[in-house]
Amino acid sequence: MEEWRPIPGTGRRYDLSSEGRVRAWFHHRDATVPIKEPRILNLTKDYHSKTMLVTLYYPDGGGQKTHRIRSLMRDVFMDGPIPGMCVKNKNGDWQCNSLSNLGYFPSNNLSVSFRIPVKKMNREGVVDIYPSITAAANANFLTPSGMRYRIIHHIQYDGCWFEYEEKRRRDR
Repeated sequence: MEEWRPIPGTGRRYDLSSEGRVRAWFHHRDATVPIKEPRILNLTKDYHSKTMLVTLYYPDGGGQKTHRIRSLMRDVFMDGPIPGMCVKNKNGDWQCNSLSNLGYFPSNNLSVSFRIPVKKMNREGVVDIYPSITAAANANFLTPSGMRYRIIHHIQYDGCWFEYEEKRRRDR
C-alpha cells in the first residue's frame, strides 16, 4: 500500500509517497494558494545522471529547487544521509524509485562495479588493457562516448581497434 509523508522544509505543501511519487497541496502557479485535492507532479528524467527529478516551489522568497527523488526518499522514508554511503536503485532501473527498490551502497565502490575492461587490439594481438572505458578514452585522447562508439562500431584507426575484454567481464 502506498504511504504518503510530508517533505521536510516545504511547509506541508508537498508529500512524497513510498512509490516515489510527489503530490502538491497548493496551486501550481502560486504556492500560497491551497487546493482541495492534491495533484500528482510530473517527474523529469535526467538521462545524463540517470535519476528522476522534481522541482518544488517555495513561497516567501524561497524560489524553486530541483530535487532528486532518491534523495527525497532517503530523507523522508530511509535513515537520511549516511557518510560513505549513497542511495541507489537495487534492480538498476533508475526510473523506479519505490522504497522497496532503493538501498544504501558504499559510495567508493559504486563506479568499480560498473566498469567494463577494454582492450586495445592490432593484427598482432592485444596492445594494452584498460580498467574502464574512461581510462581507455583518456589514454587515447578520446571522449568516453567516442570510445564507446569505436567499440560498438568496430572502427579501426592507425591499425588498432578496441574491444570489451569479455573474459574479465564474465568473472565479475
